[in-house]
Amino acid sequence: MMFDLSLIARIADQIANDPLYAYEHGQPGQGGMSPAQRAVHASQHSRRLAIGGNQIGKSRIIAAEAWWLSLGRHPFRSSPGPGLLGWIVCADLRAGWPNISRKMREIEPPGVLDERCKYDDARGYTFMGSKMVRTKHGALIVGKSGTQELIALSGATIDWLLFDEVPKQAHFSEARSRLAVKGGPCLMGFTPIGRPVDWLRDHTEGNPQTGEDPRESWDIQRIVLSAENCPHRTPEDIETQIASYGPWEYQQRVLAKWVGVSAERWIPGFTEACVFDDDAAPKQVESVGLGWDHGERPGSSVCYLVAMSRDRLFVLGEVMSKERNTPKEEAIAVAAMCAKWGVQLQHIEHARGDSNSAGRMGLGLSVNDMLERAFADLVKSSRAPFDIRVPYKGRGSIKARARMLNAAALDGRFFVHQDCSALIHSLRHWRGENNDLKHPYDAVSYISDVYLQADHGQDHGRLIVI
Repeated sequence: MMFDLSLIARIADQIANDPLYAYEHGQPGQGGMSPAQRAVHASQHSRRLAIGGNQIGKSRIIAAEAWWLSLGRHPFRSSPGPGLLGWIVCADLRAGWPNISRKMREIEPPGVLDERCKYDDARGYTFMGSKMVRTKHGALIVGKSGTQELIALSGATIDWLLFDEVPKQAHFSEARSRLAVKGGPCLMGFTPIGRPVDWLRDHTEGNPQTGEDPRESWDIQRIVLSAENCPHRTPEDIETQIASYGPWEYQQRVLAKWVGVSAERWIPGFTEACVFDDDAAPKQVESVGLGWDHGERPGSSVCYLVAMSRDRLFVLGEVMSKERNTPKEEAIAVAAMCAKWGVQLQHIEHARGDSNSAGRMGLGLSVNDMLERAFADLVKSSRAPFDIRVPYKGRGSIKARARMLNAAALDGRFFVHQDCSALIHSLRHWRGENNDLKHPYDAVSYISDVYLQADHGQDHGRLIVI
């Protein structure tokens, strides 16, 4: 077999002098793309999602795509020519643009920049004072913010769109609409931690809790933190990093899954140690109670069964429906939840539910009133086996209950059964917003407030065996 030594020499020279070419054709760990990066680039889907932990090469993926799309020579995708206007949307433009600029600078092809385009480490690329790149043939790579005024994302028609981390949902939608005319490619790279990513999961992958399908078809590539996927790092360094993570953080930063915890959540004391299974459930309890948040639309009502045992509060069960149940249906579901734990309705010592009105069909009754009637019917009595009282919801009460739950979790006094998936998800991620994550928190905090703010470890005169 004859080898063209001159060709081999030219390739070697180009790899040595063109970092972007080296990324395309070089060996992993020597400037070339990793197998995981190659899989993202090679996808032919118009909408791609690259999910992975820190320092696995997500920003390098974004940087390479920006150069290829602006130059009109993507190694894996046919191109009609240079994409003369493309955006890179950063979650925080002030910090994000210098960071993505550094990644682009590391693989910048020689002789590609307009002479008026400048670069420095502090500001990143600038053209005529603005955060953008201009090439010699006139293509623009413009830095945009995922948090700025929406007006800044409106009006333009762009050829391609890249997201470096997750923007706000409204900014995502507005930026995406700029692709509608030309139908160009869209790619997002991010780590599923510390950002409001639930909406993105629902949009691209669906919601496993509700069974809802994704709103759009996306090619989702998960980049697992490993020596194979990160050839630019030593195996020892990777092992040290992995060893520093707790189980939930491991799921996000190592396995690139949606689970885990969000930064700035309100109940940081809630950890894996607070989740229990059937084997760890209390056998005897001093008191049992129910907490409701009735919600304002179908699927947002939720109820929890709690039990106090030796100064420790256990959340035993969860009732949540995707549909608007009648009071009778909800009462039956709650009774079944109680029965599963050997709790009779007559055992319920405390019940709390918010003050939502039942509307016209309720004939002026509150939801609590209607539920009490439904429970009375279940036990074939003229009155309910327990009263559902309205919790205190004065100024500052939401934060006060959050502090209470957090302190109890830190003290080893608050536990949640592993089947209470909506509550676990809420405690992992809720950051104080008025959204669907708040409903499980509200429901459990209403009834927890009764037990954790008072001495309920005292002798109640009986023990309930469950």
